[in-house]
Amino acid sequence: KNVDISVYDTIKEYIDGKFAGGIKIFGLKESGVSFVYNENNQKWITPEIYQKIMELKEKIIDGEIKIPIE
Repeated sequence: KNVDISVYDTIKEYIDGKFAGGIKIFGLKESGVSFVYNENNQKWITPEIYQKIMELKEKIIDGEIKIPIE
């Protein structure tokens, strides 16, 4: 998880006077979660699978695929 993104965004909102308490969701669209694709796992993830993952990621970000949050 990209916890640093959520911490940074929250602090920035506070500094800018735009902070509002409550529950915030940091998903793919907000760069709150992701996955690593590098030399350590490329041997298990083929280029075709990686491409499919990226297509699904974009569909999730665009709202074409809905992910339940509860």
